[in-house]
Formats: sequence, structure tokens, C-alpha cells
Amino acid sequence: MQEVIEFTTELMEDKTRAYAERQADNKRKSEDIAKNNQNQQPYKRQNTGQVYTAGNGDKRPYAGSRPLCPK
Repeated sequence: MQEVIEFTTELMEDKTRAYAERQADNKRKSEDIAKNNQNQQPYKRQNTGQVYTAGNGDKRPYAGSRPLCPK
């Protein structure tokens, strides 16, 4: 019985040790990424113009059924 307990304890220690090593590796990777900071920049559009509607430019008079309220 004691052998089984020692065996399972050893397995759990190995598991926690491996987990701690993985976490340390991941932390190092994230530190390297932050240090390098050479990620691809997003595409920036240059010389973008504004869109205008094509029309005659004349205002149409009010054609509603009620009188226009002049403010």
C-alpha cells in the first residue's frame, strides 16, 4: 500500500513540475514577443478621398401638405 502512495505522489510531482516548466516557457515566449515587437503592422490606406454624391446641387422646395415652419 505504501508503494502505491509513493508511486502516485511521484507521478503528481512529475506532473506539477512539467506544468511549471511549461508555464515558464510560455512566459519567456510572451516576454520575447513583447521585447521584439516586430509584429506585422496593419495595412494603412493612403490617399483616401471622401465620397461625394453626384447631383445638381439645387435645393428642392418644400412640397409637403402642411406649411413649412420657419425657424
